Amino acid sequence: MPINNNIFQKNANTALVTEAIWLKGEVSRVDISRSLHLYRSTVTNLISFLLESGVVLEGETSKSPSQGGRKPILLSLNDSFGCVMGIDIQPSHYRIAILSFSGKTLCEEKGSLGDISLEDMIWNILDIAFAMHSERVKTPVLAICFSIPGVINNETGEIIYSNPFKIEKFNLKNYVKSKYDYP
Repeated sequence: MPINNNIFQKNANTALVTEAIWLKGEVSRVDISRSLHLYRSTVTNLISFLLESGVVLEGETSKSPSQGGRKPILLSLNDSFGCVMGIDIQPSHYRIAILSFSGKTLCEEKGSLGDISLEDMIWNILDIAFAMHSERVKTPVLAICFSIPGVINNETGEIIYSNPFKIEKFNLKNYVKSKYDYP
């Protein structure tokens, strides 16, 4: 199947521009253009798409450049765009952190569930995470990330082997997707 190079390039550049904003916190279009070696018109088009999508916000203007001209408008990620749940599961305990779109910790919790199966542990922890989210966070969940000891296939979401949990060939991604539709 042939790849449409224009779409691939636009997606790659969009990811680079978004990452540049994330890394800097606040940055102008001109600074993004310079740091990524992209045409200003390319950056302007990508920023327009990100603004329309609600991913990026325009903020304060920075001081005028030394050469004169218009004051650059600073761009930042829109924290109300969404959040990500991070879940670390160990046999003895769990940790949950909900992060804003820009990576700030919004809330976190840790605890233990006693001696239960990994499958039951996953559902209990997700129930706790979604309760935390509904009580403390007002943005939509964009994704759920898991950390678990063992050998994991990141692409398929399969736990190939986890000695602490005494499991093999367990597809965590499909298991979670059977109840929750999040990446």
